[in-house]
Amino acid sequence: MENIEILAVKVRKAAENLKKFTNENHKLKLEVEYLRKENERNRSIVSEYAALKRNAKETVSRVERIMKKIDTARVS
Repeated sequence: MENIEILAVKVRKAAENLKKFTNENHKLKLEVEYLRKENERNRSIVSEYAALKRNAKETVSRVERIMKKIDTARVS
């Protein structure tokens, strides 16, 4: 095999590797984008949960105050 033929084979292999890496890179970029969107959704859910938990605590506190007022009114 001459040097040119060897070089041609190496260039073809390099082109095939480049195509494989390009495809893999594209797939990884899509996966990263999906994970970023999923992360945003999860952050939104966590924020909602925190707000609901805070509202629940406030509601419990209000109910306890109302119950104390009712108990105080019964005693009087």
